[in-house]
Amino acid sequence: MTSASNARDLNGNLWATQNSNDMVYTGITDTAQRASVLLDYTTVPGTTTGEVQATWDFVSGFTPVEPTYPGGSLVIAGASVSGPVGGNPRFKIAIPATTGYGYEVYGNPTMGALSWSALPFSLTQTGAIDRNIYTAPSSGTLNLYVERKAAKDFYYVSFRMPGANTGTP
Repeated sequence: MTSASNARDLNGNLWATQNSNDMVYTGITDTAQRASVLLDYTTVPGTTTGEVQATWDFVSGFTPVEPTYPGGSLVIAGASVSGPVGGNPRFKIAIPATTGYGYEVYGNPTMGALSWSALPFSLTQTGAIDRNIYTAPSSGTLNLYVERKAAKDFYYVSFRMPGANTGTP
């Protein structure tokens, strides 16, 4: 919103777009909202032709959250990793775990609200995919490995307090 352009008005006169004549910018009457759309431009390091750059935060409408105990769920990204030799790739899900809590992974290719399904997982990158729930023996980062890629690369992880519903989902 602060850089000039080579646009011309109806009479052919060069018109530099500035904040003072930008109808979208001047239409924002709240001072805080107006300040939130301003970008500070800086020269790109190492260039000789005057390139400038700006940085801004992109808000996607989704905010990953840390789990809240004693029980609940979180949505978390998975990272593609190699699987066992000659086998399918795996997707690593790293979550903060608490001693005694049970953890389950759910995935859904359509991300529909009613069709989440439990995904079996392994505790190692190359181990057997052999469980649907795992109780953490200690607090810290818990790595779970699944074979099924989630839509948009996000998985739903449910966690339950010690002793709550220890069966297979």
